[in-house]
Amino acid sequence: MSIPVFKPFTHFSDRYLTATDAFCVATYGHRVITTPNMKFIPQPFHNESDIIQAWADGRYWAMDPFQWPQTYDDLYAQSFAIPRRKAYLDDASMTYAWFRPNFSSNFVPLAVGSLFGQLKMDILGHLNYKIARMHKEDHVVGWVHAMRAVYERFQQAMAWCDIVIVVAEYQRRFLDIWVVLDFYEVIEPRMRFVDTTHKVDPKWMGCFTQDVAIATKVHAAGVPVWLIRDARLIPSNMNIVKVVLFTPPDDLVISIYHDPLKLFAQPFDIIARGPNNCRCHEAARQAYSNFEKLPAPKPQVELVMTESLVGKAPVHKGKAKMKTI
Repeated sequence: MSIPVFKPFTHFSDRYLTATDAFCVATYGHRVITTPNMKFIPQPFHNESDIIQAWADGRYWAMDPFQWPQTYDDLYAQSFAIPRRKAYLDDASMTYAWFRPNFSSNFVPLAVGSLFGQLKMDILGHLNYKIARMHKEDHVVGWVHAMRAVYERFQQAMAWCDIVIVVAEYQRRFLDIWVVLDFYEVIEPRMRFVDTTHKVDPKWMGCFTQDVAIATKVHAAGVPVWLIRDARLIPSNMNIVKVVLFTPPDDLVISIYHDPLKLFAQPFDIIARGPNNCRCHEAARQAYSNFEKLPAPKPQVELVMTESLVGKAPVHKGKAKMKTI
């Protein structure tokens, strides 16, 4: 279905756009998706298989709220404040928030040809540095402790596939702390005053919604938002700046986990079955099914780490709101 032709602004300024106007617009079946504050529209996804399953990087592809915008849900209302990876490509302090471990260069096996071992010490140093930079405000101290609990898993030897999962779990918890800080310190105060529209911050993930009231509130707070409506309900006087194609999630890993030595496909377990939205949020935040049962191998040889942490974890200023514990 094509959308009707609307007259665009003659003299455009995004500050005149309301939550129901369109800086960009795209069609989705019989629906129309508009955004008042972003220059692209991410491709929406419905999980036709109704399963949530980790891919080769331990994440959940476009069903993962830490990788791709999801539909707004009251139970996970803060999720639109998740940082977008592309917005931090030039920020060295955030490198390890999306770090993807490599078997050949980041792993020290217990023995030659073994799939059990540990991450290299310089990688562990960078990950531990993230914890050390978290401050002790009441609303995040519990999250920091949970993040440290995940980090402690790296102190024992694990199968490579479990390391992939634990790294992803560590990163999700780190990003969730970032979300809490931004939401309570920046977004939540803004959402109390919907009569003031703040300039959008493209570093936040944003969300889809079918609720005009939610779109209005989120837009006013300066959060990216994409409003989904039936094409028949689009008002003829809606302001449109441009029609665009969907932006696909080209940079997300969609391949099944492969044994790095024998190279056969070895999919991770399915962790949830059910509909989209709340279940997607829930599944991506719960500990992976095997996370609490990681096998502790009997060492064949003593694992010796020869790399030093000295000089391996350069200090970056990161967020101004963070300080050393």
